[in-house]
Amino acid sequence: MRLMLHDNYGMSQASDMITVWPPIKWDEFRPNTREQILNHYYAYSSGCQKPTLFGGLALAAAGVASAGFGTAALAGAKAALIGIKTKAITGTASVIGVKSADLISKTVEDSAKKSADKASNTARQKARRMTDNRTEQDRIVDTYTREYNQMSSKGFQNNVAQLTLSELKTKLVAAKNSVKVAEGKCKKLPCDTAGCRNMGVLNARVQYLEALIKTYEGSGTSTPAEYNAKFTDKALTGKTSMGGFFSGVGLPALIIGGLILSRLKK
Repeated sequence: MRLMLHDNYGMSQASDMITVWPPIKWDEFRPNTREQILNHYYAYSSGCQKPTLFGGLALAAAGVASAGFGTAALAGAKAALIGIKTKAITGTASVIGVKSADLISKTVEDSAKKSADKASNTARQKARRMTDNRTEQDRIVDTYTREYNQMSSKGFQNNVAQLTLSELKTKLVAAKNSVKVAEGKCKKLPCDTAGCRNMGVLNARVQYLEALIKTYEGSGTSTPAEYNAKFTDKALTGKTSMGGFFSGVGLPALIIGGLILSRLKK
């Protein structure tokens, strides 16, 4: 298949489209290993009878998280475009899309690791973690794993990948409400331990939806087709800069703790 050049990305043929949406997938974004899950949980859940801890710690971590994502996303996209221009990435549009998305994700993850180092060793996070025994930590990991399995069985990734900007915003409202319910269970006396335990993984879902929404807004697009078409136009016209791709407000700072903290290392 030969990729055609077009002056207007809206004129690109579907067969020529380089598919890079979503720019990072849920299974890459979420915390996956035991260590990643525990790091994320202790930063993004309040824990029983500690309603004030969530606000202070989560906001501090989010501040670190938001610092580097915009640059990383732009750098990743730029790397992909340079690869296409220099023919380092070759093949059909679908193959180019996969390799381009991989480059973007890798750049985002690398930047996230550096930012995560700043948030990983807070005294409060360590103190909370020390109060939970091995059995409780096993339950936390099981909670994340169970939620992942349920989301997978319902086709979460495929469904979310097809949503428009307005549809994602609607889904985000429901996701945030779920977090509030879990947070309320953390504040109960006696604490609803099982219900409270869900707060971390529910926040990871919120963070992923927020990341996709801000990526749409930063690129000036509102559907997967528009995002892919705009990226395709930049690539096929030989441009290796993403200048103008993320128009207007640029790429807003993202609260993407799920990605940041899923890459934490001791």
